[in-house]
Amino acid sequence: MVQLTAMLTRHWDELDEFDFAPPERSKMNDDWLGKTVSISCGSLGHYQGVIKAVHLEGQTITLKDVFQNGKPCKMPSLTLSANSIEDINFLEVKSSDMAKKSGTPSTSTVMKRKSRPVAENLASAAATKLKTTQPARFSPAIQAVLAGQGSNAYNRGSPRKSWMEGNGEHRVPNRRERERMRDEECFQEINEVEMSEEFDFESNLALFDKRLVLEEISDNIAANQPDVVRLVDCNKRKPEAKYRNDENVLMSVPAQYRPIETGEEPPPGEYVTDSGLIVPAISIELRNTLEAKLKEHGISAERMTELMARSAVELAIHLFGGAHRLNPSNNHQVPLVVILVGPNRAGVFGLATARHLDSQGVRTAAYLPDVPHYPAHVAQELNLYKLSSGKVCTKTESLPQGPVDLVINAMEDHDMWMQERQQPWLKAAQKWILKACPRVNVMALDPPHSPDEALLPTKICLVPGLPLWQGDQFNASAAKIYSANMAIPKKLYQAVGIKYSSPYGAKTVIPLHKVS
Repeated sequence: MVQLTAMLTRHWDELDEFDFAPPERSKMNDDWLGKTVSISCGSLGHYQGVIKAVHLEGQTITLKDVFQNGKPCKMPSLTLSANSIEDINFLEVKSSDMAKKSGTPSTSTVMKRKSRPVAENLASAAATKLKTTQPARFSPAIQAVLAGQGSNAYNRGSPRKSWMEGNGEHRVPNRRERERMRDEECFQEINEVEMSEEFDFESNLALFDKRLVLEEISDNIAANQPDVVRLVDCNKRKPEAKYRNDENVLMSVPAQYRPIETGEEPPPGEYVTDSGLIVPAISIELRNTLEAKLKEHGISAERMTELMARSAVELAIHLFGGAHRLNPSNNHQVPLVVILVGPNRAGVFGLATARHLDSQGVRTAAYLPDVPHYPAHVAQELNLYKLSSGKVCTKTESLPQGPVDLVINAMEDHDMWMQERQQPWLKAAQKWILKACPRVNVMALDPPHSPDEALLPTKICLVPGLPLWQGDQFNASAAKIYSANMAIPKKLYQAVGIKYSSPYGAKTVIPLHKVS
């Protein structure tokens, strides 16, 4: 106890700057704490650190933030025995400075006065710190590292300058040595951080006079300058609604969602397109009146048939899988379409559709009733179809018994549908489709306005122009109704009392949905 106390007391008097007396023996254990010392242990080395604990009974002293022979010690604390200590020197360095050198983070608080700006407070605190900080009494090796005068200091700009080794020999360092020196210079501990001139935020902020700028804007508004008025107006304007990529940004005429008015009271029914336009259904009487007016102006039944056939082909290609089914590389799966034809107007549409499909490269087979004579318009279209590569059948046994891609139903007429459903040829066709291909897609061409159920389970119903009102036989779950654009002039619609504006847009066939 006497040995350790004597060493600590002997070197206490060397600190002239301290204005307090050595601690009393009764308080010696606590009053030595926090002091920075440099301890020489002879062959064990030289240690520097802050006193963490003094044990007079065990004659030991514990240091923290330890430097061993000029290098930071990896251990958080180190305990030395009085028998190993040769000399102890107190250093005039604060514990916070020692923490910075040992890599331990520390914080300092700068108090801000209410009457002084922030920049002035920071500058005053930095000046006070520089004045009060005393140089540390480290060993020459540590001071050389901190001052950048040791072996790690070199000229970055000219790495090939002469480099002195420990034996005094000058030579150019190799690549590995230059990399090691560069890393040591980059990651070595810094003694003091030299701060450049601080940026004065308040003086720069004072350069912008917000009130003067607002007055200038107000004066420009009063002078009716359009650019400034537009800028301020945009800032005050409420956010506008966003537009889709297919919507018009410019203001235009409001959309008319009822472009067609038939004048019939009450209307038989209404349909709606995908774009929200209302398409009214017409009666069979108004339709006959319109077709008579078309014939007067040269729009014959043959023209109507060709337009109807082209629209049916467009839907048929979609139903049997798309245009890739007709590619030359798909000759092994050429689609097969069966057209069920009646001796009526719908049958003419069916034969024309079969002829157009054959011209597209589709295999077709037309089924007709075996009668001695066909109506003139049916016979004319049948002769054209026979000139193609399609097949004509009058018995269901001659129809394909294997898979079929599509069936087109063109057997029923608007006037004679009740009598036709009693005919044997129609019942035979119905039995064939239900037996040979019950799951095939069926497309009906201009089906009759019937209150009864549909003859076949129909998926798509194609009608020319304005549709007739289809009852429960073509409800939304059974079939989709499509309207074909027949290119009828608007004035011909007006001649029969129909206010008409085209609902087709860029399409030749549009889907129609019943208005619930």
